[in-house]
Amino acid sequence: MGNEVKWIKLTTNMFDDEKIKLIESMPDADSILIIWIKLLIQAGKTNANGYIYLNENVPYTDEMIATIFSRPLNTVRLALKTFQDFGMIEMDDTGIYIENWVEHQNIEGLNKLKKKKEQNRLRQEKYRKKQKLIREGKTGNVSITLSNGTELELELEPELEPEKDQVTLVRNLKKFQTDYFKKILPPNQRPKFDEDTKPYQFAAYLRDKILENNKRENVPAETPKELESWAVELDRLNRLGTVGANNKGYTWNEIDKIINWCQDDNFWKKNIKSAYKLRKQVVQLEDKMKSGGGNNNGGEDNQEAAKEKRLEKMRKKQLERVKNYG
Repeated sequence: MGNEVKWIKLTTNMFDDEKIKLIESMPDADSILIIWIKLLIQAGKTNANGYIYLNENVPYTDEMIATIFSRPLNTVRLALKTFQDFGMIEMDDTGIYIENWVEHQNIEGLNKLKKKKEQNRLRQEKYRKKQKLIREGKTGNVSITLSNGTELELELEPELEPEKDQVTLVRNLKKFQTDYFKKILPPNQRPKFDEDTKPYQFAAYLRDKILENNKRENVPAETPKELESWAVELDRLNRLGTVGANNKGYTWNEIDKIINWCQDDNFWKKNIKSAYKLRKQVVQLEDKMKSGGGNNNGGEDNQEAAKEKRLEKMRKKQLERVKNYG
């Protein structure tokens, strides 16, 4: 955990929160609240967008948390169940996830990590020069050595017709990006969902729809790392359902319709400005959409048009990415 954030934010009105007040009325309230603060600190140490785990393949168990936090096992189990019931955490195969983690983030610490991202960007620029070999139609494998001494192997395709060359470039570029994240970045810096995954694609789509309504809206940058927290929420919406639900997930087609509907509705487009809020309000959104409520331009034709527009935008981005690597 060499990239851990050294401090996190705790607001002065923390104990005015209704969930905290309810916890204070419980037995072992003090111990439960200490466990909550320790979880926030542990999330800062892990520095994985709100996740807490020993490593990416080993989530913490109740027994491990009890040992690390020096608390009785029964108290830890009571605390974790309480936090789950109150929608403060979720637990899945990856580990424990702090809901709404952005409220506790150390922005200064994250800015330092952005400098490291800039270093990674410079390494990629070196790779762009190597891409010229592909456009020259050379075959075989190209070995690329990055500044940290790690070598990546790109499998180049035989010379293709000009109209097919861009597709080949995109394929090789994606392979490089995949190898880069797997071999270069530490586990807690790798994006959980890359550009080929549904969670990321729908996170990017929701972002685009929000910007269509207000181009000045404060949204994350359109990269797998910056949109990771949004992709995580949409993945949970697909697998689990709304916040606090379990095994009540929505299909991607249903999520697509709800995104289109809420961002066309005059009321909801002003309120749904993140993936977390979409997931939190999804049941109410679905009810309104099915009842024909709200003031929007929804309908199957608009949804199909929006889907086609999204696909066309993705195609343009792929070609643009090729030009940038020229």
